[in-house]
Amino acid sequence: MRSTERFLGDLVARLEPVRQIPRLRAVVAAALALGLTIVAVGGIAASLGAAVPGRERVARVGLIALVGGLALSAGAAAWGQGSTGSAAWEEIGLACLRIATLAGLLPSAALLAFLVLAFPRWPAASLAAAAVGAVGLGAVSVHASCPVSGWTHVLVQHALAPLIGGTALAVVLYPLLRWLRR
Repeated sequence: MRSTERFLGDLVARLEPVRQIPRLRAVVAAALALGLTIVAVGGIAASLGAAVPGRERVARVGLIALVGGLALSAGAAAWGQGSTGSAAWEEIGLACLRIATLAGLLPSAALLAFLVLAFPRWPAASLAAAAVGAVGLGAVSVHASCPVSGWTHVLVQHALAPLIGGTALAVVLYPLLRWLRR
């Protein structure tokens, strides 16, 4: 027997069965990802719609989508917590929330540049919607790649990341928006 065949035989001998993700958890994770995607699209559409005169309807629809996406993602995470019975407050840490917020920083800056050049009626609300949507983009990627499945972690750091991180970004970027608009 050659060394390669022996190596592969040893490798296969040490394999263990993979634990399958329960079907309900997969449905909840998909609903959460869909909600975060709706938050991202709705927030960015609301921001851009509010920045262009005559596009108030787009801004309204985007804002409704943003709020609906937040409700869907938070509801999915809360339902997943209740349906699996894992209500323990495991380690909450801020790694995923921080990564999602940092991932939303570049899209927020690009939208900030657009808001400086455009004439939004409500610049603070436009910036807030843009930041929430941008962090929603980051939260989708974080949710797809995070190995932690504790529902408290998922609720706080994934489902509510756009709201928490987007608000933080908007608070930080608003003075810059005011200064650049002068």
